[in-house]
Amino acid sequence: RFQRLWYTITFSAGTGGSVNPTSARVEYGGSASSTATASTGYTFSGWSDGTKTATLSLTNITANATYAASFGLNTYVVTYTKETGVASVTPTSETVSHGSNAAGSTATLATGYNFDGWYNGATRVSTALKYGPTNVTSNMTLTAKATIKTFTITATSDNTNQGTVSPATQTVNYGGSATVTATVKTGYQFDGWYEGATRVSTSLSYALSNITANHALVAKFAAKMVTMNVKVSPTGGGTVTNGSASFQEATENPLTAVPATGYKFVKWT
Repeated sequence: RFQRLWYTITFSAGTGGSVNPTSARVEYGGSASSTATASTGYTFSGWSDGTKTATLSLTNITANATYAASFGLNTYVVTYTKETGVASVTPTSETVSHGSNAAGSTATLATGYNFDGWYNGATRVSTALKYGPTNVTSNMTLTAKATIKTFTITATSDNTNQGTVSPATQTVNYGGSATVTATVKTGYQFDGWYEGATRVSTSLSYALSNITANHALVAKFAAKMVTMNVKVSPTGGGTVTNGSASFQEATENPLTAVPATGYKFVKWT
């Protein structure tokens, strides 16, 4: 009496996956198979006999045997990019294992810019200059963004009855320029543009360039004076009140002639 030989084929899985089935009972010359499935974050590497396909198919089995499936932990590339206003990002990329935290990259700003944040697509994920994503499970591209600094230029008149200014307010980008203009009303003269106690210009239009700070400018005005001299003829024939004085331009200044004793007023010429 004879009996067919039977063999046990064992299939095992390393860290990061599973196999199905894990064993098979096979007659001499028979066949068996098992399929390896990687867990999340892992990739199938191969079977211990060198087979690279997930399903291992065996034929003409003539002995007991064990086959092991191997898996490798996935790695991902995190890329760091920058937009205008960011001088550099360091590093520009790094490789991170599945589920691990990235070391991160540091953004350095260009002069005249404020940091807006790190963005993943349209989503801002951090406002810190250094940022690294956590629990990385895929390739990623992160972008450092910045906004240009802006400054406010204000212009006011110290006396709106004497003169006006335009424009009252301007918003200017870092390094930009702006012009303010004063308009003098009749009877007055322009003293100058002042910033604090310092007169910075005596021109009606004052241009600022390479602006890197806020500026508060004040246009100052003063009455425009004229001198009037009145002669009396003949000398000693009388006097004129206000006959020799300074008056504000374009204003009315009455003069009164007063005859001296023995004289009478004749006319103005």
